Amino acid sequence: MKQAVVTDSDKDNKTDSEEDESDESVCESEIAIPTAQSELKAKIAELDVLKQYNMELEAENFDLKHEVVNLRKCNKEHENRIKELKKSRRGTDTENIV
Repeated sequence: MKQAVVTDSDKDNKTDSEEDESDESVCESEIAIPTAQSELKAKIAELDVLKQYNMELEAENFDLKHEVVNLRKCNKEHENRIKELKKSRRGTDTENIV
């Protein structure tokens, strides 16, 4: 079995068109990497904005839930007051009848 040995001189014997193709692929990959990096940076920035917006919504949601709890307490207090007023009204109505 013969093994092919590639020497430096064999590498240097590439034709001009082979070298051009090799240079073009290197140039394309050199352009693609910064483009991909800038796209990733833009997506990361967008994610940061969305995370901030999400935190603001969560804070607003917490505030609204707290407000609902307070309104329910207030509503319960008003219901109790109305019941008391109705009871006292019945008592006065009965007294007025007699």
